[in-house]
Amino acid sequence: MPSFNGLKISGQKTDPALCLKLARINKYCNEILVEPDGTIGWGCNGGFHALNLAIQFGARRIVLVGYDCRIDRGINWHGGHKHGLPNKGILCVTIWRKVLDAQAPLLERLGVEVLNASPVSTLTAYPKVDFAQAVRGCQALAQQ
Repeated sequence: MPSFNGLKISGQKTDPALCLKLARINKYCNEILVEPDGTIGWGCNGGFHALNLAIQFGARRIVLVGYDCRIDRGINWHGGHKHGLPNKGILCVTIWRKVLDAQAPLLERLGVEVLNASPVSTLTAYPKVDFAQAVRGCQALAQQ
């Protein structure tokens, strides 16, 4: 990471040489926040944080990949946590899904199109799309 010259964002206070921008997470808010810049809603998970940051960076079309919001097919995409960090259970995953789905009306008002390219996702508020088609659609938009 130290050799990466692009923007680095973290919710954790780290060595300033490694983290150029610190995202402030409002742990009392389970909504997408658009201001102030750099302050994002809690949403209970990193996927929510990434979605919130994408919106603050000006994304108007977002394709969700890996937002399955389920654990019946395995603990996480990365396997079990290490070093005593607990793995999340069905209650947490259910909350993640409800919080993410509840953002759909706000995202629509903001003019943000959110597509779900995770075929086994339990999210219901965002249209499911084929990943390859979504990428081609984004490439076409970028060329306009």
